[in-house]
Amino acid sequence: KVIESKSIVVNEPDSSIFPSCDHFPVNFQFGKCCSSTTDQKKTIVFRNLKSICMEDFQSDIESELITPDSTNFEAIITFFNTKSAEILDRHAPVITKEIQDRTAAPWFDGEYKRLRSLRRKAEKTRRQTNSTADIAPVLCVDTTA
Repeated sequence: KVIESKSIVVNEPDSSIFPSCDHFPVNFQFGKCCSSTTDQKKTIVFRNLKSICMEDFQSDIESELITPDSTNFEAIITFFNTKSAEILDRHAPVITKEIQDRTAAPWFDGEYKRLRSLRRKAEKTRRQTNSTADIAPVLCVDTTA
């Protein structure tokens, strides 16, 4: 075995199959870290606030959030919270969605994310200016920073 870890096992290449060639098949097996069975379902709850029609929302707030004739502070706060929630539920109802919760790859760390962001910024600048000099900083990036 050439490499053995908990996640990947790579076996020694068999040179008897292709004796006069310098290319050999490499046999390997993936362990548990690469299987998709570790992915679990996760429930998320959100509102689509971008879909709110602001004119209708504003008119509902103006017409329904009239301060009640009460001197009790708790009653006013309760009224405000209840009416605000009702208006928001009408214009942007709560959406519950089940998504796949994927575990992050072990090599996808903060450094990789930072370098990837730098590369994408340089590529965007190069596309805008159409100059290869703009991508040069990414090609010579200092990974120790």
